[in-house]
Amino acid sequence: MTALTPLNRAVLGLAWSCLSFLSCAHCGLTDNHVHSSFIYRRLRNHERREIQREILSILGLPHRPRPFSPGKQASSAPLFMLDLYNAMAVEEEEAAARQGAAKGLSARAPGTPRKGLHGPQHAGYTRVAQPYRAAPLLGHSPALPAAHDTNFLNDADMVMSFVNLVEKDKDFSHQRRHYKEFRFDLTQIPDGEAVTAAEFRIYKDGSHARYDNITLKVTIYQVIKEYQNKDAETFLLDSRKVQASDGGWLVFDLTATSNHWVMNPQQNLGLQLCVETADGRSINIKSAGIIGRNGPQSKQPFLVAFFKASGVLLRSVRAAGGKKKSHNRNKSTNQQESSRAPKAGDYNTSEQKQACKKHELYVSFRDLGWQDWIIAPEGYAAFYCDGECSFPLNAHMNATNHAIVQTLVHLMFPDNVPKPCCAPTKLNAISVLYFDDSSNVILKKYRNMVTITGHGYPEFVKIVEVGPRDGLQNEKEIVPTGMKIQLIDMLSRTGLSVIEATSFVSSKWVPQMADHTDVLRGIQRAPRVQYPVLTPNMQGFQDAVAAGATEVAVFGSASESFSKKNINCSIDESMLRFEEVVNAAKERQIPVRGYVSCALGCPHEGHIQPSKVAEVAKRLYEMGCYEISLGDTIGVGTPGSMFKMLQSVMKEVPTNALAVHCHDTYGQALPNILTALQMGVCVVDSAVAGLGGCPYAQGSSGNVSTEDVLYMLSGMGIQTGVNLSKVAEAGDFICSALCRKTNSKSVVYAALFEVHYFHVSKLSEVYYQEILTRKITSLTVENYTAFESNCETWKCSDVSLLSDTVEAYGASMYRRRRTTDDTKQSQTCQMCDFLLVMDGVSVKHLKRLIT
Repeated sequence: MTALTPLNRAVLGLAWSCLSFLSCAHCGLTDNHVHSSFIYRRLRNHERREIQREILSILGLPHRPRPFSPGKQASSAPLFMLDLYNAMAVEEEEAAARQGAAKGLSARAPGTPRKGLHGPQHAGYTRVAQPYRAAPLLGHSPALPAAHDTNFLNDADMVMSFVNLVEKDKDFSHQRRHYKEFRFDLTQIPDGEAVTAAEFRIYKDGSHARYDNITLKVTIYQVIKEYQNKDAETFLLDSRKVQASDGGWLVFDLTATSNHWVMNPQQNLGLQLCVETADGRSINIKSAGIIGRNGPQSKQPFLVAFFKASGVLLRSVRAAGGKKKSHNRNKSTNQQESSRAPKAGDYNTSEQKQACKKHELYVSFRDLGWQDWIIAPEGYAAFYCDGECSFPLNAHMNATNHAIVQTLVHLMFPDNVPKPCCAPTKLNAISVLYFDDSSNVILKKYRNMVTITGHGYPEFVKIVEVGPRDGLQNEKEIVPTGMKIQLIDMLSRTGLSVIEATSFVSSKWVPQMADHTDVLRGIQRAPRVQYPVLTPNMQGFQDAVAAGATEVAVFGSASESFSKKNINCSIDESMLRFEEVVNAAKERQIPVRGYVSCALGCPHEGHIQPSKVAEVAKRLYEMGCYEISLGDTIGVGTPGSMFKMLQSVMKEVPTNALAVHCHDTYGQALPNILTALQMGVCVVDSAVAGLGGCPYAQGSSGNVSTEDVLYMLSGMGIQTGVNLSKVAEAGDFICSALCRKTNSKSVVYAALFEVHYFHVSKLSEVYYQEILTRKITSLTVENYTAFESNCETWKCSDVSLLSDTVEAYGASMYRRRRTTDDTKQSQTCQMCDFLLVMDGVSVKHLKRLIT
């Protein structure tokens, strides 16, 4: 593919990173996709203007802000906002490090500076990155929000500090009391932003000696109505009691008031602050140590507000004078080749076209001349796509139908239709700290702006087959030992690398697992396949080792009630038991896997807090479990609850040490697995044929079927190394042996339409054509009866899931299955037409037709 100019790279970096915000390196653009070296040149004037327009458009700014020049001493509001920025940067980098560790990647691009400010000055401000700290009532720096308030920062799209607009720093005294006035302009807030939290922060020095050892009450009021010759009408907002000798920052909650001012700016008459002694006597504000406008810059009072967009923030349309970008990044003319400026790609010695992939790009704010109003970041790596999008577009490329069609048309008309361009599908947020025209400091978060990867899913997923243990333990009738061994042996030939074989528990509690020793000794162990067994205590562990176990698992719970019913002890007691097992396993170099049940809900306690799951997972991981499987034991989880739970657990346990174990009670297992995969989890527990159900959670559905998981992952282009057909054969074997139907939806659909396909030729050609010529509304009961007599050979083991949707799905599936064999192709086409004709017929009649 033709290389791009640095300007094109910058513009593409903005566009293809969802218009991601570009930051800075001295003297221009650098493309460091070759990490050992950097190629850059100084931006030309027109290039600088082009990038400036793009960034201002992204920020939603009509023009470049021109704040007042900062003084020699840093002001309190920018320092506070810088602390917020750095705290967010530290959290983002730690999260990136956890994700990178799970995939063996670096948390940040080589050659790019670490987030957070450690020394370089930004518009006159320097601050060392620091984690969140709880804000005490009084502190000597502009304290960050308390730990329980940090959710406001995480959820906020924008944080804005406001300077006090009252020019005169006087201590007013009308008739009864002393007070000081403050006023903040909230009219510059962008449309669609709602206040989620707001705080007024003011500094108090140690007061005059005559007030030592007394308690002062500092009260903040909202001004409702003003009068010329008497005190204003006010409304009490908040108050603090402090010792007169104390010094530090006082914080007052103004969330409701700020929201009111945003919606009713004409009613923003400001605040009044008063100080009183314990007996109610008003005292001079300055004597009480309250710092006003004439105090040091680092102790100036300010208001800080957190905002969240109530709608979608749309990027404004560029000015008509802006240059139009080329729609074909693979095409160039001789004229362009002869007149273009040198490109970074020209220095590449390889003439071969490279496959399209993500490259890194770095842009400097200093080079743009914006260092006076952008406080942070000083450097930011944007990304762009570059290379050949080759044909065919496979499923793993997440190609849209439009992209596939465009590719085909391009092959026919390469001069008229460009190749499709790739776009990122996994994005991260970025934060920008800057001054506006009024010298207010704004911290704005742009979500989904930075390309992390070209797709949001792992390339390989390990499947842990739990059917022989978790799947069979709840069967009412005892499954013969030989049947269990045969099932495991069949699964061993599918390509699975982990098959949970049995459970060394008391036969009194789980009678189905009483033959654990015979099963473990009877299986034919395949090379490179692990056969872990469940060992809830030391007795079980010792029995397992004696039977030849080479890997074990312990089973904890995030629910206290479930733990007591399942393993007859509390969570703390279970941890003591597990620690004994893990230590004994370490001595024998036997790996231990950990389970956390009830991660998304408990049959006895209902909803389980994610923090409880995280705590149990952390204890198991720190104990020595190499992998923690998080189980939705009763199948009540949703993608939303899965996300919150994993988000909490990932703060305590590395992502690459996590697995998910989903039951399908409410049909949410596959969506929950997708959510986990998007978050970086690469290990999924499942059971052949969807076997299972917990003995201590009656009524809950079985595990998600291995067949359905494999079918889904295969369609997404994700590798598993497992043969779906062989797994389906094992599922058919165990279901036949148990005289039960499979819980795998993909197997039901496949079996249903295979029967249709192989028996369609048995239909009478004359009658078949008669059916095809009729409309649905003309099909009568007599027609059904006659048709049924012609379809006696149509049999299907399971039709409970048959519906109009299945019929339509089958029709589309058969269109894709047409072969070059004329006979089969003809039959398939007829079957497609038949299925479409039958679409809409009641489920009741369809069941009669094929059973």
